[in-house]
Amino acid sequence: MSWFTTLVLIPPDTPEDGVLDAVAALLAPFDSNRTVAPYTEPCFCVETDSLSRPDPACPECGGTGQIHTTVNPRGYWESWRIGGGTCEDWLGPTHAMRAGDAADADKIPFALVTPDGAWYGGWHSLFKGAAWEVEALRLLRHYADAIAVACTLHD
Repeated sequence: MSWFTTLVLIPPDTPEDGVLDAVAALLAPFDSNRTVAPYTEPCFCVETDSLSRPDPACPECGGTGQIHTTVNPRGYWESWRIGGGTCEDWLGPTHAMRAGDAADADKIPFALVTPDGAWYGGWHSLFKGAAWEVEALRLLRHYADAIAVACTLHD
């Protein structure tokens, strides 16, 4: 469990009193507390076996190698707030600035959510280290007119 900085990019015409709702709407699909329709996934016991075989004594799957779950597979956080923690005053006292200005200031978050609702970065990212920095700056410049809101998320 850890805290991490995420920039949520909201539409540039979002009124000041609508920032919280806009951020909440963009983060909602990634809420770890949100249950989803039941689905099946491989059990952990299969992933830990060197031959990728289910454990016949596994208490989770009963030896089938499959578990049924309603855990949000896109869940990356369990609580969040604007500002605070890892990003206190990161983008100034309002915790927000134009995404293009954030790029110019080399503000590289751990994760980034775009106005179209896509999540980039984090532990599951294809981009690591310097490659993530390049990708984050590319996204901030691509959405230059969006409002970048600095949020602290907890997983």
